[in-house]
Amino acid sequence: MAIDLETRSSSAMSGTPYRSGFGGPYDTWITAHGKEYGRDRPAYLDRNGSNPESWHYNFIG
Repeated sequence: MAIDLETRSSSAMSGTPYRSGFGGPYDTWITAHGKEYGRDRPAYLDRNGSNPESWHYNFIG
C-alpha cells in the first residue's frame, strides 16, 4: 500500500514550487515523521535514487 502526495501547487502556473517536491514542506514533514505513521520512501525513489519520486511513500507497517 502506497500513497502519492499532491504534486502540484494551486499556484503552479505562477512558478510556485511543488509543495511535495524534494525539500518542499510535504516532503520535509513526511520524511521527518512518516515512520511514526508507517510510511517511508524507498532509497531508489529518493532524490539521488535510480527512480526519484518525491511524492511517493510506501506503507512499512
